[in-house]
Amino acid sequence: MPGTLRNLFRSSAPSRKVWSRRRLFVEPMEARRLLAVFTVDANDPTANEPGDKLFAQIQEAVDIAESGDKIKVNGGVYEPFTVSKDNLTIRAASEESPPVIDASGAEAGITIDADGVTLRDLTVENADGSGVYVSGNSNTLADNTARNNGLADPTAGGFSLVDADDNTLIGNVA
Repeated sequence: MPGTLRNLFRSSAPSRKVWSRRRLFVEPMEARRLLAVFTVDANDPTANEPGDKLFAQIQEAVDIAESGDKIKVNGGVYEPFTVSKDNLTIRAASEESPPVIDASGAEAGITIDADGVTLRDLTVENADGSGVYVSGNSNTLADNTARNNGLADPTAGGFSLVDADDNTLIGNVA
């Protein structure tokens, strides 16, 4: 039997030693990253220290976040912000203490110009126009409150969706 196995691996060419360099071929893998969770807390004096994931304003967290990241917002009063990155989740850290976006002097408290954004448990007030202005697609707005908006434009009000398709609004109050 052992001779039979040897015959299987024997070539018909004359036997000579051939040295070859073998190279290890490594295929590049797709890029992978861990999804991040950022925290926003207007009342924390340590927010914005280098290297942390704690921010004083929501816009700062949105600017650094990447698709798929989550932003938890602690109770407090925050400046208006714009979301222009797809697939972010921005939500209150606690339902008992919802964050308030004070949009005094701004056209909108929250502007969503992206797709696949989830906005949950936030309160927007005092916008000259809409409390929440959405021009992206496939976004989810759930359990948000928009009050005292439309100060300069009474027709704007709480939530405005313009050129926006397949958005879901659940449990919002305006």
